[in-house]
Amino acid sequence: MTDQNSTAKIKYSIRKATSSDAQALLDLIVAHAEYEKEDFPTEGKLEALKKCLDTSPAPFNSILIESDGEVRGYCNYMVQYDSWAMAPHMLLDALYLKPELRGSGIGMEIMNFIRDEALKAECKTVRWQTPVFNERGINFYKKLDTLSGTKMFFTWDICKQK
Repeated sequence: MTDQNSTAKIKYSIRKATSSDAQALLDLIVAHAEYEKEDFPTEGKLEALKKCLDTSPAPFNSILIESDGEVRGYCNYMVQYDSWAMAPHMLLDALYLKPELRGSGIGMEIMNFIRDEALKAECKTVRWQTPVFNERGINFYKKLDTLSGTKMFFTWDICKQK
């Protein structure tokens, strides 16, 4: 899959990530973590990412956004099962665009792509989280007629307890 698009004078393409993209994807993940003010140690991550992208079936799907020959954004997603709805849902694990692409309409293209992938997988909903300080992202998501929840997000690092 490679879609050539042009939005707001920005030419770009959306394509599936491969293991040869691992370094570019990792660089974007690092930038994403910095944007979200999260600690992201990179030790061992490149090898693990290459392995994930080479595995079939992959543990997650990843698309890249290229513009001017450079990878400038990514989106990782996977199907999960919702035991309350008794139906699958799409988890949008990560969506990040470099600053120069934000506000260009590319984010909406990605969300439309995710919606279509979710429908193909017979998902009823798409879910994701964003930091409470990401006002620009929150305003964008509200344009999609989304519902925001009141639950808190927790991470349990079980390796630290050994």
